[in-house]
Amino acid sequence: LADTNPTNALSCFRILSITNSLGVAVSFLSSANRTYSLYSRTDLAAGAWSIVPGQTNIPGTGGTLTLTSPPPAVSEQFFRIAVQTP
Repeated sequence: LADTNPTNALSCFRILSITNSLGVAVSFLSSANRTYSLYSRTDLAAGAWSIVPGQTNIPGTGGTLTLTSPPPAVSEQFFRIAVQTP
């Protein structure tokens, strides 16, 4: 689904960096043939993942893409990226 090449061990979906300065920025290599959404939650044991406002169905660029979240209201927050076909 991530539009990687299954015959190439170097072709994989991976996060390149996560920064936490005036919010959280998650950077990764994207595909121009996919869209991406950023989700967050504060507790991995309970509750549901919530979409980060304004960070849903973002078209890939074929290069590095960065999705951002405003500064968290709590001290601990978890993130995940969803990949979809357009």
